Amino acid sequence: MNQNMYETIKERILFLEYTPGFILNESTLCKEFNVSRTPLREVLNQLKNENLVRIFPRMGTMVTELEFQQMMNALQVRGEIEGLLGKLAAEEMTEKHLAALRKIQKKCANLENNKDKKKLVRLDTQFRKILYSASRNSVLENIAQSLYELTLRLWVVTMDKGTWKEEVRFISREMEALIAALAQKDPIKSAKLKKNFLSFHYDRISKKFMGQA
Repeated sequence: MNQNMYETIKERILFLEYTPGFILNESTLCKEFNVSRTPLREVLNQLKNENLVRIFPRMGTMVTELEFQQMMNALQVRGEIEGLLGKLAAEEMTEKHLAALRKIQKKCANLENNKDKKKLVRLDTQFRKILYSASRNSVLENIAQSLYELTLRLWVVTMDKGTWKEEVRFISREMEALIAALAQKDPIKSAKLKKNFLSFHYDRISKKFMGQA
């Protein structure tokens, strides 16, 4: 599969450059990436498997709609999965892991006065990948990553419904608190923090999406 094309189209969907309901023009994409329809359709089929697009035979490919309840359900499941990952990561955490996490947290905090949604999400993703890797459980890692991507568009679409500083501080403080628990190698506290932050994240997004904040 053409990895560059896959990652580029996927990022455009996740960051709402291709909005829900948008019809992807195969001819335009083939020309942009200088490929035939065969590798493009391979990419589109993969995105279909990830519930990011729907393919209609002889009609085209459409970016999937934001299904609020499905995504909120996924956020609830994420809380349980990431709680377990937090527990496992605390048991296996190394100084190398902690140094990398602290570096990411510092970069995140520095975004307060520099609104960059993509950078914030990328830092959050990098942080989670280190955490997932430290857990040494590839099955949980794959499930967690899939759920994260499933709910990412909902987070992106609600980012503008509050202040940017509030958004950055929420993510930065989550990172900071979790790093402290991981440094203590406290699996119970790490698991509780992950679950609590996801629960709070659920409430924040729900209120923003429903226009209550």
